[in-house]
Amino acid sequence: MGIIDNYLQRRGFVKADDLVSKSAGFMPLETATYPDGRPDADKIADYSTFVRAFRTLPWIFAGATALAIAATKPVLRVYREVKGKDGGVSQEQVEGEAINDLIEMPNAQLSYRELIQVSVINLWLLGNQYWNLVGTQEKAPISPSNQPVEIWWVKPEQIFPKVDKNGVLVSYEFTGASGQIKQLDPSEVIHFRTANPGSYFVGMGVMEPLTKTATLELNAMTFMDNFMKNDGTPPFLLEHPGSPDKKQRSEFWAAWDERHKGPKKANRAAMIWGGMKYVA
Repeated sequence: MGIIDNYLQRRGFVKADDLVSKSAGFMPLETATYPDGRPDADKIADYSTFVRAFRTLPWIFAGATALAIAATKPVLRVYREVKGKDGGVSQEQVEGEAINDLIEMPNAQLSYRELIQVSVINLWLLGNQYWNLVGTQEKAPISPSNQPVEIWWVKPEQIFPKVDKNGVLVSYEFTGASGQIKQLDPSEVIHFRTANPGSYFVGMGVMEPLTKTATLELNAMTFMDNFMKNDGTPPFLLEHPGSPDKKQRSEFWAAWDERHKGPKKANRAAMIWGGMKYVA
């Protein structure tokens, strides 16, 4: 059995001439789905918010990065199943074949280390990571005659599994940056996911229970940053007995800034007139 055949069989795919009707009883019918075929879990929340939390909050960055770096230390090896004469099945390491080159350099822009680290970070934060397998034949499923030549990681918010009325996975719907929607055959996607008691089809990452905590901390940090820059409290007031119009006020502050604003103009004496008074 070839690598691709093994991969497809492990994911539940069989050749068309071998296809038989299978049923797991009533359970597939009981997996709640939305009208558009999206499975029984809310669509992943705003991905940009999670990325911002990763970039801003040290404890989230440190945790995700430590896991990602650790994941690249073991050498990823590919194995195939081999049937023995006694009918038993063993595994042998695949060496010197194209699949190893593909893993070492997933595509022209992505190294193995980057692929694994980004995938682990997304998996930890959001509970899902998708790899898109690209073959030599455009718009064709991955198969022994259309083996993958590139691997691309996909933002989890851009893709989600779609199931039919029987709760069977039929495709992955990908939404590009331009808004264009493309249906991917299940053979074109490798979906990594964590355990999720609320769904058969999508995982749940640490950011779901941490969303409010992270949002509060992000908002607090933004508030404190703005407060330190300018808390909105003026250092002094200038009382004017009259009612200068907008033009007069603008001219006064322009002249004030010209004389006093900037580090080289510090401690300059000020002069006020027209009955104005300085109030600390």
